[in-house]
Amino acid sequence: MEDFCRIAFDRVGLDYRRYVVSRPEEFRPADVDELSGDPRRAEEKLGWSAGNGFEELIRNLVDTDPAR
Repeated sequence: MEDFCRIAFDRVGLDYRRYVVSRPEEFRPADVDELSGDPRRAEEKLGWSAGNGFEELIRNLVDTDPAR
């Protein structure tokens, strides 16, 4: 989540640490320690492949927000 906030706020020239508050007492326990995925099956079965990486996806979300 920290990476998401950093990338999104950087895109509009802000430091996320001035606006985002982290409260450990509000953290929920993780169901699993780590999540990962492998898109090869979707590519093989559906012919789908990801067009954007994580950072590009966040930049696109920020850039297309009309209230920005």
